Amino acid sequence: MERLLLSFYNLNLTAFHQSEVSKQLNISQKHLSRSLRRWQEDGILSYVSARGRGNKTTVEWHMNINQLYFERVFKLLTPYLLSEAIQYLTWDWSLEHKQILITKANQLLGISPEKQDKLIVRKRYAPLFEHPLEVLDINSSNILSNVYDTLMTYNRSTHSYQFKIAQHIDFQTDYAVIYLRKNVSFHDGTQVTSEDVKRCLLSAKVHQELKVLLSPITDIEIIQPYILKVHYQHYPHFKDVLCKLNLAIYKQGNNRIIGTGPFYIDENNDFQTVLKAFEQYYGYRAYLDEVDLIYIPKLKHSDYSIEDLQTSNDVEDVQVTDGFYYALSLHQSRLSETQRATIHYLLQQSVYDIADQHTKLSPGHILEGQVLQCMRPEKFEQSFSITIIYPSYIEKKMLQIKRYFHQFAIEAVLKPVDIMTSFNSEITMDGDLYIHGMYFTEADSFEYFTLLYQNTMMHFHLSNQFDALNAYYHQYLSSDTTHWDDMNHTINKHLFDAHLLYPIFNIVREVQVPKQIVNAQVTSTGFYNFDEVVIRK
Repeated sequence: MERLLLSFYNLNLTAFHQSEVSKQLNISQKHLSRSLRRWQEDGILSYVSARGRGNKTTVEWHMNINQLYFERVFKLLTPYLLSEAIQYLTWDWSLEHKQILITKANQLLGISPEKQDKLIVRKRYAPLFEHPLEVLDINSSNILSNVYDTLMTYNRSTHSYQFKIAQHIDFQTDYAVIYLRKNVSFHDGTQVTSEDVKRCLLSAKVHQELKVLLSPITDIEIIQPYILKVHYQHYPHFKDVLCKLNLAIYKQGNNRIIGTGPFYIDENNDFQTVLKAFEQYYGYRAYLDEVDLIYIPKLKHSDYSIEDLQTSNDVEDVQVTDGFYYALSLHQSRLSETQRATIHYLLQQSVYDIADQHTKLSPGHILEGQVLQCMRPEKFEQSFSITIIYPSYIEKKMLQIKRYFHQFAIEAVLKPVDIMTSFNSEITMDGDLYIHGMYFTEADSFEYFTLLYQNTMMHFHLSNQFDALNAYYHQYLSSDTTHWDDMNHTINKHLFDAHLLYPIFNIVREVQVPKQIVNAQVTSTGFYNFDEVVIRK
C-alpha cells in the first residue's frame, strides 16, 4: 500500500493542475508526474497530461483505492497484527472509513471514554510456556486458561462437565460426534471450524507428552464445517482428555499462537504478561479490560491490586495451593523394605513436625475419598543413606527435609534436577526416591489414571515394581470412567502399603486480594478466572 496514492485518490479529482495538486500533497511536480506514470503502468488509473498553459491533467480511475486499502487495513486490525495496522490510521482516509478504523483500533487497544478496569497481579514466577500443547506447569496454566478454550471443561467444585467450544458432543462406544458452536472466533477474528479442531487433535496425537492419551483415536472425519466425527477404540476417558488445557483449540499465524479465550496476550516477556479483553468472545465479554501480571522473583506473597487501592487494610489474604507432591520409589533403589517404610513414615510426619508456613498440615493426595495413614514401622531403621532426586524449584523444602532426616541419623543426598527435566519425565535417574510434583485440573479418577500411565518416568518405575499395573490398564480401557474409582483405590492402597508411590505434602502460599474485587476465583489450585472478576465501585 502507498500512502501518496490514497491521499491522491481521496482528493476526488478528475481534472486538475499538477502544480496545485503537488502543493496539496506536499511533493514536487516531478514526483507527481513520475507517480502518475507508474500508477498508469500498474493499471490503477489512466491519465492525460496537460499540454499548454491553463490546461488541466485528466485522470480516470480503474480501482477504488480507498475501499481496497480500507479492506486490507481492517483485516490487520486484530490483536496480533494491531501494531502493524496502527501505522495506517493516520493516512488520508475518507471520513467514514477513518472513523471505522479508529473505532476498531480503540476497541483492540482497550480505549474507551470510560476509565479502564485494570487488574494488576504480582507473581513470583513467569509462565514457562505459551503454546497449549507444551503446558505442564501451574503458572502457565493459570494464565493460559484465560487465553485458550477447550471443547469441554471440568468443574472440580461441582464435579460436573460443561461444554465450551463444543455446543454438544455425542459420545458413543467407538466414536464421538462433535458439534461446534457457530459463533466462536479466534483472536484474529476468524471463525473456529471443524478443520481447526481436527488440526489441533492431530497435532496433539503426535506430541511427545500427549500421544499416549490420544493413541486410541483412529480417524477424524469432517462431516460439515461445524461437525466432525472422531473414531477411536477403547476410549472411555475421551471426555476427560478433551477437558485438558493441552487440548485447547488454537491456530498459528505471524509467529504467534492464537487462541479463542476471553483474553488475548498483548505482551509477554520474562518480566510481564499483559492480557486484554477479547471483544468478540463467544461466551461474554469480561468486565476487566486488562490484566497485568508482573513477575518479581523475590516476591513472598502474590497479590492482586487495582490502581485506586492504596492501603493494605483493603485487602484480604487467601490461601492457595501451588501443587502437591508424591514420592516415587525408583526402580534401581538399593533401599531395603524396612528403610523404605522408615522413609515413608518420616516424610509423612515431616509435614507436621517441620515448622513451614508454605506446607499444608496434611499430606497432599489425589484420591480424596481414600486417605491412607502410614503407621510407624515396627522395625524403624536409622543410620543409613538415601539419594533423593527432586525438582530444583522446591529446594528450600528439601533442605528442611534433609535436616529433619539428620535427626534420625539418616543422610539425605539431594540431587536437584532442572525444571524442564522434571517436566519431561526423564526415566534415567540414579537414586532411591524421586519427588514428583503435580497440580489438580481434572476429575480425580482421571488425574490418578494419567499419573500412573501417561507420565513416562512414573509408569516405567512402577511397572517394574508392580507387575499388575499393565494388566490394570486394560481393565481401565474396557470400563466406563464412572467405575474407575474402585481400581484407583485398589492400586493406590497397594502402592502406598508397598511404599512405592505415596503423597507427601502440598505447597501453599498466601494471595492478597483487594476487597473491592468481586468473584475473584482464587481457587485451592491457584487458578485465576479473570473473565469472572468485577471491580466494585
